[in-house]
Amino acid sequence: MCIRDRYRIAGLDGEATENRVESLASEEDDEKDLEKKYGILKSFLETYEVNGEQVIGLQLLFEQIKALTQLISTSSKHKNLLTSIIKLVYLSTKIESIRLEMLKLKDFNILLKLLLVLIPSYDENEPESLVDTLLNILESLLMESIQDNVEASEIETETGAQAVEVCSHNVDMIMKRILKGSEPGSNQNKKITTALTRILPYLTQNLEQPCAQMMSYFKDKLDYSMLTTGKRDEALFFFKRFIEILETAPNNYSNLRKTLIQEEIIHKTFDVLKTISTDFDKINLEALEKQHELITLGLHIVLGALNGCPEIQDLLVDYHLCELIYKLSETSIKVGHVGKYAEMIVDFMTSKKHILSDKASGVFLELKEKEKLEKKRIFEQKKREMLMNLGKVKQTKPEEQQQQKPKTSFKFEELEEEKGISCIVCHEGYTYRPNDILGVYIYTKRAKIQDEESLLHLNKTIEQNGISSVTHFTPIHLSCHNAAVKADKALKKPKTEWEGAEIRNSHTKCNNWLPLRGPKTSDSDYENSLVKFFTCLESTGQLSQERLWVIFNDLRNLLTKIAKQENLSKDTKGGTIEHNIKLIPLIMQLTLHFFKKPANKEKSVIYASSLENLLEKLKKKDIRNITPEILYTLLTLALFAMDTDKWFKEAKYLIFTTLMKLAGASYRAEIKKAQVQKGSKQQPFIVSPVLEPEKEDKEPTSFLLNEEQKQNDQSNEFNVIAQPHMIFVWLIESIFNKISGSKAQTPVINIQEVLETFLTKNNEKLLNDFEEIGSSFKNEIVKKKSVEDFVAILNLKDSINLEYGSIENFINELLLPKQF
Repeated sequence: MCIRDRYRIAGLDGEATENRVESLASEEDDEKDLEKKYGILKSFLETYEVNGEQVIGLQLLFEQIKALTQLISTSSKHKNLLTSIIKLVYLSTKIESIRLEMLKLKDFNILLKLLLVLIPSYDENEPESLVDTLLNILESLLMESIQDNVEASEIETETGAQAVEVCSHNVDMIMKRILKGSEPGSNQNKKITTALTRILPYLTQNLEQPCAQMMSYFKDKLDYSMLTTGKRDEALFFFKRFIEILETAPNNYSNLRKTLIQEEIIHKTFDVLKTISTDFDKINLEALEKQHELITLGLHIVLGALNGCPEIQDLLVDYHLCELIYKLSETSIKVGHVGKYAEMIVDFMTSKKHILSDKASGVFLELKEKEKLEKKRIFEQKKREMLMNLGKVKQTKPEEQQQQKPKTSFKFEELEEEKGISCIVCHEGYTYRPNDILGVYIYTKRAKIQDEESLLHLNKTIEQNGISSVTHFTPIHLSCHNAAVKADKALKKPKTEWEGAEIRNSHTKCNNWLPLRGPKTSDSDYENSLVKFFTCLESTGQLSQERLWVIFNDLRNLLTKIAKQENLSKDTKGGTIEHNIKLIPLIMQLTLHFFKKPANKEKSVIYASSLENLLEKLKKKDIRNITPEILYTLLTLALFAMDTDKWFKEAKYLIFTTLMKLAGASYRAEIKKAQVQKGSKQQPFIVSPVLEPEKEDKEPTSFLLNEEQKQNDQSNEFNVIAQPHMIFVWLIESIFNKISGSKAQTPVINIQEVLETFLTKNNEKLLNDFEEIGSSFKNEIVKKKSVEDFVAILNLKDSINLEYGSIENFINELLLPKQF
C-alpha cells in the first residue's frame, strides 16, 4: 500500500483563499532531466539481432545476471563482471519506461535471488558494495510496482514443496541483518535497513509459516509502554520497521496481515487508541496531547493493516473505533499527524477502490452521511439568519414562535434538495435557480484545425486557426462570476478577472467560461450567455473558420487528447481525465445549438452526405488521401450527422478496420526506417553471453527468442501505434450508447432530435453518464492494448471473422508488408 503525503488545509469556511506557490520543481521536470541524461540507456528497450534472431536488450542483460548469480562463488572475475552489469542496471532504473519493462519481464525475481545469495557475506563497511547498489535497484522497482499495482503473485522467489522452508530461512536471514541496525553503536546504513525491510514481505510470499516467522520478531517489541521509558529508541526502531512492512506488503497479502490478529498485535493497537476516548466519538484532548506519538503510530499501523484484510476492518466496529477515528479526521484536530492518518483511514474505508468489509465500510459511510446532513443543517441555519438580517424573515422570540402562526406558508425544509452540479460560490444549481445560467471555467488556447471544405471533400487537408479547451470543471453562475470579479477588483491588492477565477477554480489556470444548458434554459437565454464565451474567445486571436466548425473541432481536439492519453493539465496545472470527460457534453450542447440555427441547416445535409461518401469509399477499400486525423474528425461528426443504426451496423466496422490498416502502414514504415538506419550504422554494443566454466561441460546459455515471442514483440509495437485509434472509436461508441440509452443499437431516425433530449433533459443524469465513460476509460480501457481486446469491446468479432476468417488473419494482414 502506497502512503502519500497529505496536507490538511482549512481556510475561511473551509475554502482555500490564498494564491498557490508555483516555485516548487515538479517530479515531471525531474523525470525529463533524467530521461535526457540517461537517454542512451533506452537502447536496452530495443531489439537487436543476435545469431539471426531478434533479442530485446534488457532481457539479454538480465539473462547475464541470472547466469552470473550461479557462478560468483567460484571466481572473483565473475563477481567483477556482475558488479559492472548491476551498476549499468542501476543507471537504467532512473528511466521510468525501463523500470516498467523490468517489472513486466519479472526481473525483480532475478535481482531478489541475487540479493539472497550475497547477503550472507555482506560487509556494510565495504564502500559502494554490490549489495548496496542492488538494494537501490530493488527499492526503486518496488516503489514502481506499488504505484502501478503489480500483483504479488508475479513476484516469487521460490515455488514447489520446499517454498515454505526456504521462505522461512530467507525471512530469518534478512531479519537478522535488519536487527543489526537496532544494536547500540551499530554503523549499519539506515537506508540499507529501510530497503531490506521493504523487501522483507515479498520473501514471505504470503505463506502462513514465513509470515508468522516474521511477526515473531516483532510480537514482544511492539510495546507502546516502551515508548515512554529508556527503551524508547529501540521501540521506535521496531515500530518504524513494522509500519514499513505493512505499507510495502502487496494488497493481496491477507495471511501476512491476519497474523496481526493471531499475535494480538492489532488488539494492543486498538487498546491504545481507546485510551483517548471517553465515549465512542468523544475525545479526551488532554490525553491526546500527551499521547499523540503513540496515537499517531497506532493509526499508521491500522492504516497499513486494513488493506486487503476485511477481518481487521470488522474489528474496528467491534472495538467501537469507527466513530473515534472519524472524529479524529476532522480539520479541528491539529495534534501532530493524528488528523492526517485518521483522515486517510476514513478515505480508505469509504473508497470503492479497495476490498472492504460491508460491515465496517457501512459504518464509515453512515458517519459521512450524518456529517453531510449536519453541514446542510448549519448552512440552512446561516441562510435563514442572513435573510433575517435582510429583513425578509421576521425574527421572533422562542415563546412567540410557539404561539404565532407564520405569515407565509414558505418553509425551508420544504425546499427541494439541489440535484446535479451546484455553483462554487452560492452552492445552488438549476433546482433552486432554474433560470440562472450555470457554466464551468475552461482554459482555451489556439490550435490548428483542418479546413472544412477540403476535409469534407476528402482532399489533402489545409490547416486553419481553431481552439482547444480543457477544464477543471468548476461550476459557477455567470452572475456569481461577475459579482466575484467586482469584489476582486475592490480588494486592497486588486486581482484581474482570471487571477481571481483561478483561485475559485482550485488554483487551475482558466481564461473563459462555457455555459451548461439547463432543462428550462431557453434558446434566447443560452444565446445571451454565449456572449461572454465568444468575447473571451476573441482574445485567443482571429479565427479563420465559421463558429460551428471551430466549436465542433474543439470537441474533436478534446477527444483526440483523451484517446492519445495526453497530459490534459500541462498548460493549466490542474484538471484530470474525469474533469475533462465531463466537458464533452457541454461542447456538444454548444455544437448542437449552432446546428439548429437556420443558417446552418444545410450543413447537416452536407455533413451527412460527406459521411456517406466516406463509407462508400471505405467499402471499396479506397483509402487514398485518408489519414487518421481525417477519420477522427469524421468520427466526431458522426455524433451529429449519422443515425445510430448506420453507426452500429456499418460505419463502426468500416472506420475501425481502416484505422487499423493505417496503423499497420505506419508500423511497417517505422520498421523499414529502422532497418535503413540500422544498415548505415555500426551494430550497437551487446553484452556477450556468459559461458559456463569449462569443467561443467554444459552448452552455452541461449538468449534467443522463439518465433512466438518475436511475433508478440511485433504485435506489441503495432499496438502502441494502434491504441489511440481504437480508444477514439471506443469513445464515439460509448457516447452513441449513452445517446441511445436503453434502445442502444436500434434505429434512431433523427439523431439531432434525440441528441437534444439527451443533452438538455436531465443535467444530473447527463454528467453521470459521462462520469461512467470516464471511469471505464481510466479503470479498464487504458489497460487494453491489443486489437483482440478492442474487437471484443466493440462487438466486431463476427464482422471480422466474416471478412478475414479470424482475428489472427486480420492482425497478420496488418503486420505483413502489404499495400492496402
